[in-house]
Amino acid sequence: MIENKIYAIEQPNQLTRYRNYHPSGKLFYLTLDGKESEDKNIDKNDYECISYENDIINWLEECRKESVSIPNLREAITHYINLIKKLTGQNINTKMSEDILEKIVGNKERFEAYIDLTKSCSYDNIVKKIIREDFITLIDSIAKKLSLDVDISHLDDKEWKRVYFFNDSIRELELQLCFEFRTSKRYIGFGYGFRSDDENVNKNFKFKESYDLIKSNFDNNVQKETLYYLTWQLFDNYSNWEDLETLKNIKFGSFKSDFEEKVKEMLAIIHSISEQKQ
Repeated sequence: MIENKIYAIEQPNQLTRYRNYHPSGKLFYLTLDGKESEDKNIDKNDYECISYENDIINWLEECRKESVSIPNLREAITHYINLIKKLTGQNINTKMSEDILEKIVGNKERFEAYIDLTKSCSYDNIVKKIIREDFITLIDSIAKKLSLDVDISHLDDKEWKRVYFFNDSIRELELQLCFEFRTSKRYIGFGYGFRSDDENVNKNFKFKESYDLIKSNFDNNVQKETLYYLTWQLFDNYSNWEDLETLKNIKFGSFKSDFEEKVKEMLAIIHSISEQKQ
């Protein structure tokens, strides 16, 4: 049995229920980075953590070798490998990475310069600086421009970093316009959607008619329902903030206008529902 978790919050006692259902079965917990389950009621020896970052990519690499005589299959596997590398913050061009590493470790001066650079300017520090100096400023500007309340207190959370936008119409539906990094303790999986404080929001019949309208108008070709989220999806081109090209586009590219446009799109859905109720 494999429990597959990509940008989804673990349900209470999920692995325990699987173990009780099939006590003698082999149980795997598959995540992007191989983290342990949050289920406190199951022994760590009763399941095995595996990751897309290592286990799945390594397996796919072996599959690609075996599919050399089937071009369409080989290309499909290659696209899947590249997608996983994007989601896990890995460099798609392995050969280029090896060449760069060779240049770094092959020269003492370059090696020392690299050590100094990584000590003073890690990915984590770069992301935090951009969030502090650019992202929060952008959030405040959009909130003011669109007459929205905003909550940025969760951007410093260790687990799930996110920001909320509100107005009275959104509050009436017991929702938030949310942008969140859906990978615990990392800056990848950045996406957006309609979030609730109720983990069972998709079973809430109080606002069923309005919720159905939101789902039908929210990029319905790729939307996901998860715990706490009525709808959610990755933010194309900006999902991985641990990638330097992505950070460059966030800092100097069209991220600011693209982000504002996503807020406006979700706000327009709420506005159309409010008009229909009048």
